[in-house]
Formats: sequence, C-alpha cells, structure tokens
Amino acid sequence: MSQRLRIGSSLFLLILTVFLIQIRCLSPVQARPPAPSASSKILSVWVLGDSLTLGLYASSEETTYRQRLFQALQTEHPGAVRYMLWQSVCTLGGLEKRWDELPGKPDILFIEIGIHALQDGGQPNATGIDDYCIPVPKEVWQERYGAMLDRIQNDAPGVKIVVGTIPWCNWQPDSAFFQEALTYNAWIIAEARKRDIAVADLWSATVNKVDGISTPEQTSIFPPYHGDQFHPNDLGHRRLAETFLQAYWRNAYQIFTPLQTFSR
Repeated sequence: MSQRLRIGSSLFLLILTVFLIQIRCLSPVQARPPAPSASSKILSVWVLGDSLTLGLYASSEETTYRQRLFQALQTEHPGAVRYMLWQSVCTLGGLEKRWDELPGKPDILFIEIGIHALQDGGQPNATGIDDYCIPVPKEVWQERYGAMLDRIQNDAPGVKIVVGTIPWCNWQPDSAFFQEALTYNAWIIAEARKRDIAVADLWSATVNKVDGISTPEQTSIFPPYHGDQFHPNDLGHRRLAETFLQAYWRNAYQIFTPLQTFSR
C-alpha cells in the first residue's frame, strides 16, 4: 500500500470516528433529570376515592396505596411534590358534591371510586358511612361519571388524571358483585378513553389474588379493627399503587421519569 493510500485511509477513519462521536452526543439518552430547582413548579397531588383511599385495611399509614404513591413521587424527584390531598368521597355522588369544597386544584389526580355503586345498587345509601356516600342510579352512572371528568378538566386545566377501575374485593365469579364490577369497569374505561385520560386497571391487577385481601388475623391502620376479607391488605395496597403509577407513566405524561416498583 502506497504512503498516499495509507494517509488517505487514516484520514477517512479519523473523519468517520469524529462523525460517530458527534452523532452519539446528539442522540437522546435515558438520563435521570436533575432535581427541580427552587424556581420549579410545586405540584399538588390529589387522591380521591372510597374506603380503600381511606386506608382499609393496610397495617399502617405508610403501606396505604395513597401514601405509597405520594412517597414514590417525592423520592424520585425531591422538591417538586410537596403536597398531597387525599379524601374519601365514597361514591360518584360524593365526588360530585365534594369537588367544589376541596381547596385549590390538583396538578396530578388519582381517582378510585365505584365499589359503593355495587354495594348500594343505586338505592338510598344504608351504610351510614357519612353524608357523602350519595348513590347514583345505575342507568345514569356512566353519563354522570363522564360529566364529572369533564368538570374536573374544565376546572383544573392541564391536570394529569389517572382513573382506576374497581379492584377485585374477594367476589366469587358467579356473584352479582363480580359481574356488576365488570360492567362498571367497562364504563370507567370508555369514559376515560373518550377524554384521553389514563386508566389504571386495578381489576386486572387484583382479580382472584386472595393473598392481597385482608383477613381478620391481620392488624389494620384503624385499631382495634382488623381485616375483613373484603378490603386489601398491605400487598393489595401495594398492587393498587404500582398499577396507578404504571398507568401514569405508560400514558407518557412526562412530568417525571419512570419509577421502580415497590420493594415491599
């Protein structure tokens, strides 16, 4: 090989190497973003739901699904998420009534309702939980659920919403509750998709997983009460939290980078 050819080959390899380095530097990388500065927006996280949002029947405040959500967001990006409002609104009717009473508006909103629609069947509430357990007749439930999502989006422009389907609460497949839950879940999914709202499929994450259901032998967040073979235990609450978070990231809201699942 002549000296001129060797020099030409070396020059070509040098140019190619520089070009590849430049391409690599310009390519997007999956990097963890820096912690928000003091001037970054502080995000308000809301969790609205029923007795599961209240915490039944986790063993502690830290193992409730709502607190897991909040701690995960805080840990991943310290400084951006400093405030969480959670409220047990009990039913869709309760959410309709309580929405305007809540202070401010959320930036991120997780909604978990529907179980009491199965329990009261659209009849006057007989559980005596509180004044917000307002039943909504089955024949108008889907329409009013969609209207409530519209109301939230209009009142809080830009809010990032994740709605949860009804989770499995130890119902047998041949029971009316099991079949009703499938119906209501289809409505929840349909109304959310009409509005490009993220859906956390809590049903699929929990159905027939009895290890996530609380038992009388397990302590609860509200002593002296114990598990009741209906509400989730710590593992059940963990599954709810993970499913909500996965739905949040999967819909590419991109406020934060994806979170890891919980270790316990």
